[in-house]
Amino acid sequence: MMLLIIVIIFSYQSLMARSKAIMEFNQSERQRSELPKNQGTLFEKLHGSEKTDDQTTKPRNVRRLRSPDKNYNEYNKLLDRQIAELKRIYQMTKSPQNRAELLLRLAELYNEKSDLTKTIIDQQASQAASRGEKVTIDYSAAHVFNQQAIKLYERFVQDYPNDLRIDQALFFLGFNYFELDNPEKGMSYFNRLNSEYPKSRYIIESK
Repeated sequence: MMLLIIVIIFSYQSLMARSKAIMEFNQSERQRSELPKNQGTLFEKLHGSEKTDDQTTKPRNVRRLRSPDKNYNEYNKLLDRQIAELKRIYQMTKSPQNRAELLLRLAELYNEKSDLTKTIIDQQASQAASRGEKVTIDYSAAHVFNQQAIKLYERFVQDYPNDLRIDQALFFLGFNYFELDNPEKGMSYFNRLNSEYPKSRYIIESK
């Protein structure tokens, strides 16, 4: 049993080190993405926004093409390894607190996987258009990862209703449903976030 605990701790530390590398890479990608600056809420800063009558933020259905980067394939492989390792650690972990943390982290990785997949699709479409080819963009491959993220966030909300990070889960549930072109479902989660967690950092204007 002690050996199993040591293995889990070592694997988790190794995973967190690679997570830091992914986060740094993703941060540099966001800085390159030409998204509007100083829009207010965290969601606006990441994705741009429109306001509804109840002032709940929803994403703009606009994606900007980013220039090709050879690191995307490397990053994609790293995400796959992290997802596989997190799943393995989750199955071995019994602590409710640790399982909750792992659920959120795994869902975040699926969000990253979806975003990266869309970026690659956009690149391929841009390259085809530059060659004069007719382009039809299909994000269904990326939507698979949004669906995976939704399952994990919904499990988190159901299994850990008193966790302090419920607002985070609600926010990303709304976000992922918008990514799946289901604005009604997405707005239902944003409205719930707005009504149940009015002081959440995902709503309040950030500096």
